[in-house]
Amino acid sequence: MELRSICGASTVRLSTVAEFRTRAKDLYHSVGFRLLKESPRYRKPFPERSANGS
Repeated sequence: MELRSICGASTVRLSTVAEFRTRAKDLYHSVGFRLLKESPRYRKPFPERSANGS
């Protein structure tokens, strides 16, 4: 049975982290998914607080 006939969807979208050691992107590609876009994420740690809260 086709997924489309079960849920009525024509497209499935998912996201993953490219740096995962599980190589999720390779797995998804191997079962027919194609890359739509890459969305970079940025991270900046908060400054350390001192013991007195300043």
